[in-house]
Amino acid sequence: MPTTVRSWLGDSLPPIGSVWLSTQEVLQAHFLSQQHLVQHPVTRRVYKKLAARVGKLFWGQSEPAPAKASKFSLWSKTKRSSDSERTLNMNCWEAVLYGLYQADGVDAPTLARYYNRKPATTAQDYDAKQRPLFGTQTVLGNGAGPQPGDILTFEDSRNGMLNHMGMYAGQYAGTQYILHLLSLDQASTHMSGFGVLHFEPVSTTLARYAGTGGCTAYYTEPFWEPNSPTNAYFTQL
Repeated sequence: MPTTVRSWLGDSLPPIGSVWLSTQEVLQAHFLSQQHLVQHPVTRRVYKKLAARVGKLFWGQSEPAPAKASKFSLWSKTKRSSDSERTLNMNCWEAVLYGLYQADGVDAPTLARYYNRKPATTAQDYDAKQRPLFGTQTVLGNGAGPQPGDILTFEDSRNGMLNHMGMYAGQYAGTQYILHLLSLDQASTHMSGFGVLHFEPVSTTLARYAGTGGCTAYYTEPFWEPNSPTNAYFTQL
């Protein structure tokens, strides 16, 4: 049985209410029971690793290389079951990379190369780094997807930049959910305040970013899957 969201957060949870906490535990149990729906074995492991860590990873702004690259030394497999994970700060797309690392889909040197080959110091730089890996493929609502384990991206309608991303968890009670690392402030349309890895209705996430000037959501196969449109970039890291 996974460690519960409540036991991970302990006294660190801000006053957002026990209802939120209980809902996260219900969603966690549901989606962990649905992991068999994820077809690709690596993606299934990433899905399981991230779902089991709901409430555990804390949001923090990304840092330019090489400062962030050196931080991957903290992602030691010897620490993957310890409370030290509660102190790891990362942003939305780093959380996906962390899940892939924990699922043995990538090693720390490769992640360090990803940061060092394209040092990022501005929002535009970060966008240029994210897009080759996470991409923008099929508009949400079109096609047969998304499927559990797919990557969801949220693009700013004003400038085409990627604002946010996470993993598609699937449906619960007829509602589509994303598993992502983002602020828990429901009034926030951007990242601020206390944030942890958590489940959220996709419609809520889309509304957050639509409020900043318009947003389009996309889905695609994860970059580590051979059939993914962005796999070629990943295999060259």
